Amino acid sequence: MKNKKTVTVGIPAHNEEKNIAKLLDCILRQKRDFYELEKIIIACDGCMDSTAEIVKGYMERYNLVEVIDDDRRLGQAGRLNEFYKINKSDIFITFDGDVVLGNDYVIDEIVKLFYKPSTGLVGGCDTPAKPKNFLEKIAVAWVNVWDEARHEFNNGDTVHNHHGCVSAISGKIAKRIETPLNIIANDQFLYYTVKNLGYDFRFSRNAVVYYKIPNNFKDYLAQSIRFLTIKSRLFEYFSPKIEKEYRIPLKIKIKSLVRVFLKKPFYLTAGVLLQIIVRLNKNSFKEEYENGVWKTAESSK
Repeated sequence: MKNKKTVTVGIPAHNEEKNIAKLLDCILRQKRDFYELEKIIIACDGCMDSTAEIVKGYMERYNLVEVIDDDRRLGQAGRLNEFYKINKSDIFITFDGDVVLGNDYVIDEIVKLFYKPSTGLVGGCDTPAKPKNFLEKIAVAWVNVWDEARHEFNNGDTVHNHHGCVSAISGKIAKRIETPLNIIANDQFLYYTVKNLGYDFRFSRNAVVYYKIPNNFKDYLAQSIRFLTIKSRLFEYFSPKIEKEYRIPLKIKIKSLVRVFLKKPFYLTAGVLLQIIVRLNKNSFKEEYENGVWKTAESSK
């Protein structure tokens, strides 16, 4: 294909020694029918393990791999701002350091959507990895319901389909964005910012990446409550009117519930009860965030 788009991949990594090699291998073996891969940049964000050493091993074999190892803990927003400033590619793609790409065409599937000039932001299809213990199984059953609903709604054009674990932004737009450090919902901030700039968001169902659900209740509770509460900070930047953007019609939610219940009646029932427990504890649990940094759920690695 002539005149391919250029791509840089950025990975904010905090103590990812168990995962980073697997992710780099996934990226390096991706097919490149629609793009030229210029760089893979790993920002070691306050790593206290061997993440940097593992990446440096890849740098010896692959010229396009780079590392930022400055002993600073900036958080995801800080690292994204850093990436956007140094990016020179047509498209900048971010993956979380603990995901696995679902196939060899994930980046191709993302890049294809940028050949439409109005596209400014693309979200991939983040999917839970195969659950192992009981908590993971009931949590995944609930995620399955939510995933079916958000994928079906509005042809995928919803803030619920843009998650930071797999995100791609036009390079020319990235240069115009500075994510506030106190915004924990970086992915949602990007969605509304790109829309306000007059560009489209598109969802790639085929760009599958797998992530791990926390395997213990403490981590799951902390992570779930953070997801439920962080959107309130966005109101300071976009007004409370964006609240309506989070609503998915009840009809779609019910259809998703029925579909998953028919496949996993026991696990979904338990999953619903788990969500009730999470919501009952929402106001009693408080996690402090400083400059866009939050405590990592280690069991999700």
